[in-house]
Amino acid sequence: MGVRSDILGWVIHRLQDIDAADSSARQALFEALRAEVGQGGFGGYPAEDVLPHLESAIARQDVYWISQVPRVPAPTSAPEPASVLPPPASRPPSWGWRRILPVPKTPPGPPPGFAEGPFSDHVYETVPLVVSGRTAECQISWAYDPACRLAAHCDAIGFRFETRAFSFCHAVEHLGAVLRRGGLILQVAAFVPGADWLSDARDEEAVRLPAGGDTRHAFADITQA
Repeated sequence: MGVRSDILGWVIHRLQDIDAADSSARQALFEALRAEVGQGGFGGYPAEDVLPHLESAIARQDVYWISQVPRVPAPTSAPEPASVLPPPASRPPSWGWRRILPVPKTPPGPPPGFAEGPFSDHVYETVPLVVSGRTAECQISWAYDPACRLAAHCDAIGFRFETRAFSFCHAVEHLGAVLRRGGLILQVAAFVPGADWLSDARDEEAVRLPAGGDTRHAFADITQA
């Protein structure tokens, strides 16, 4: 499979030695891995050839472990006194977005090919979606077969999207085209103007941001530090 898959397996193996759900422990390990590869390379490859693959593996594993941490519910406020007035008539919220989207039928890039494997588990992430200045939660999931199957939905506004593209990058580009047509903004690293993919590998999930050159997972929430 090559150095890319080897280094991903190595990162996963090293994560088993710590409490990977602990963000501080995880980041400390990632820094140690960067230093280790920076000093001696990996698998006979020099550091400059391996570090981009390491950053990609780190981004993938970081977003995976973030998705495994249960979301903390917002604190509940004290109940308000019962009102003597009749409740107002309920109606669905108006988000002011174009619900009927002319979705591009095919994703960009080469044909995805047949689903012949290798297959991967699904990864799930929740990210902020901005609609007419308001923010809702958008759930995203993806897996490989080896093409990328990607789905996104936001129940608050009735948004649903699915695609199967040649690579993760092409699937994200397909999603981005649909979001733009609907006037929707997904606040993730992939859609930061000027963000570049680390490589053209089918399973590349990391981008380099223009400001400072930080490497982030494509679906990393840019509203978080």
